[in-house]
Amino acid sequence: MEVNLSRFYRDKGDSVSYLAAHKDGKVSIHKRAVCFNSVLHHPGEYEITCLPSGDRNSAPPLAYQRFFRELHRCGVIPRGVEVGFRNRRNSLTIPQRGWGYHPVFITLSLYRHADCHGKSILGRTMSLYGNLRREGVHFLQCLHWSLVNTPFCTYHSCFNVGGTHPYEEGLSKAKQLKYGIAIAAYGKLKQCEKNKLTGNNSVMMFHSLAKGLKDIRVSAVDEILDPKYAEFYENPDLARK
Repeated sequence: MEVNLSRFYRDKGDSVSYLAAHKDGKVSIHKRAVCFNSVLHHPGEYEITCLPSGDRNSAPPLAYQRFFRELHRCGVIPRGVEVGFRNRRNSLTIPQRGWGYHPVFITLSLYRHADCHGKSILGRTMSLYGNLRREGVHFLQCLHWSLVNTPFCTYHSCFNVGGTHPYEEGLSKAKQLKYGIAIAAYGKLKQCEKNKLTGNNSVMMFHSLAKGLKDIRVSAVDEILDPKYAEFYENPDLARK
């Protein structure tokens, strides 16, 4: 499925820029960083503000804000995350509230995709959702499809679909719904439950959630967008074994 996007969306490199304010008052600035590693050892101790690594936004501010509004609605990122527009640039701030590793890293991963893949992930997702929501397709189905169809390094993301895979299951995840439904299942958890999820590897955390789901396969990647699968994203408990 080909999605036509305007010239206002663009993809760029994989680097990120952010400001990290530790609870002890120390502030560090990271421009065009390879990853968010400096804050991930103790993520709940920082207020993290992300800004585009270049001088241009990768997506129009309204589409950018709608993208994160839907992620809020689905429970994938915490309600306290602030999405704004600073000095004519799209911004995202994670407050210092003691959140666990997974809520922070998942939010940072989604920011990276919005900033670095403004056309292929953010733009595609919002275009698909705008065209298909009336048919009953869930927002997370559109995000899942966009992730599957975008090459990216999964060392820098919590989503093990599409691109280069450091884990053994690889692209097989692109042809079934379990991983996308696991993201929906995560979104249904309470914030306190998300903070208690163990491990510093969000990819494997999603795999653990997926293990409790039925082996729901699709014959082609485009079938992820079939409205008949929307009920599993709306209510992941339907997919429990």
